[in-house]
This record gives sequence, structure tokens and C-alpha cells, in this order.
Amino acid sequence: MRRILVLLAAVVSIAGLTSGGGVATADTRTVQGCYDNAQPYATVIGHRHYPRGYPDGAWLTTTANCADINVTTNVPRLIRVCFDPTSGPPYCQTDYTHVGSWWTVIATNVANGTRFKLNFRTEIKANGLYAA
Repeated sequence: MRRILVLLAAVVSIAGLTSGGGVATADTRTVQGCYDNAQPYATVIGHRHYPRGYPDGAWLTTTANCADINVTTNVPRLIRVCFDPTSGPPYCQTDYTHVGSWWTVIATNVANGTRFKLNFRTEIKANGLYAA
């Protein structure tokens, strides 16, 4: 019995070391702060952009909460970001990113106050969260 307890203690100790020991680092606090401010989205059948309309219509805006644009969705989807720069016409990323029910970064190092839309490859209904 003692041998099992010692082995169990060793496994728990190793797991704690490899997972960061449950100690919040600056990076994990920053990411968690970003996700704590996530907003819901819902697409409508027949539309590929959220918010609807491209290049017209409403745009989302990045905040100081996140350095990246992060997305989750209720069904696996291919998503890219379209941007509305202060100078020049709106444009979309070339490649789509596969997004599922886990947080996925679809644009990195995006400046605060950047206007953007989520662009879905297909027009099926989906909902989820975005953090930006």
C-alpha cells in the first residue's frame, strides 16, 4: 500500500511540474483576461461574414484585452479575418484557419482599435465566442 501511495505522489508531483504547477504566470493571466472578455457571435444561413455584410455593415473592434483575435465555434469551421484599415480598402486574410470548440488564434499581434469581421468559408449557421 505504501508503495502505491509513493508512486501516486510521484505522479502528482511530476504532473504539477510539467503543467506549471498550477501557478499563474503573466502569460496565462493575459490569456485568461482576454478570454474573460469574450463576446458571443451567431451566423445566419446564407451569410459568410460576422457581422453581416462585407465591406459594408458593422465591424468588430479589437481591444486592449487581447493581442490576438481568438475564436471558438460550436461546429468545426474554416474562418479567416477581414480587416478594415484606416488607410486603404478592406481586405481578408488569404488563408482560412480550422476552428472548433477550443480557443484558436486566427490573427496575431493585432493593434488595439483595429476593425475586423469574421469570414466563414461556408454559409452554414454557427455560433461561438470571439475574443479580441
